[in-house]
Amino acid sequence: SLGYYTRAQQFPELTAGTLNSVLNNATFPMMATLQDKKDELIQTFSRLIKLSALVVFPAMAGLAVLSDEIILVLLGEQWLPASELLFWLALSYVFIPLSSLNLNLLNAIGRSDLFMKIDFSKVPIIAIMMVITFPISLKAVVIGKALTALIYFYMNGFMIGRLYDFGAFKQLACCWKGLIATVVMAFCIWGAKSFIETSIVGLAVGIIIGVVVYVAVLLVLKEEEAKVLLVKIRRRI
Repeated sequence: SLGYYTRAQQFPELTAGTLNSVLNNATFPMMATLQDKKDELIQTFSRLIKLSALVVFPAMAGLAVLSDEIILVLLGEQWLPASELLFWLALSYVFIPLSSLNLNLLNAIGRSDLFMKIDFSKVPIIAIMMVITFPISLKAVVIGKALTALIYFYMNGFMIGRLYDFGAFKQLACCWKGLIATVVMAFCIWGAKSFIETSIVGLAVGIIIGVVVYVAVLLVLKEEEAKVLLVKIRRRI
């Protein structure tokens, strides 16, 4: 069971975990310089939340929908039981970068006291979730982790809401285009792979369809931040 969990976790950790690390290092000095400019700080923070969501939402949704194909192609059939864990672990990592941005903002404005209060308040939630899920199954523990990550996001956003009137609900509201594009992308991948029997072909087709559909929906919705990302990617290429 530990082996299945470790193998499943490595994929979302590699993507969302790396993004989370980059965001923490890059955004702290940016937000710290704006701590005395409330409007400009929230405008920058809002854009960071949106950019993070535009990357992490489709990445984690793709890992979840293609979990079977990813495990079969990259690890082999003997690791197939890890695919169900990968599905839920991918969903649990959706909100981690967004939560980290909220905590990073608290540190950037010198409110490490609130940061510590939030961290300490999470301890009983972890304990309660483990007490409930651990006796059931490993899958229940992973589902509990996904639920806990969502609760953490709203807890972290609550403090930002009190300070700047830009809490978790408003943060998600500014990401609605990325959320819609992600849902459409996930359904298209799921529909396409159901007609393909070969895992490696299903993975390749799923990735291609996912990227094309996601970008297309964002362009139809006229998501400006998506255009910025595409320009930056073209320059690097």
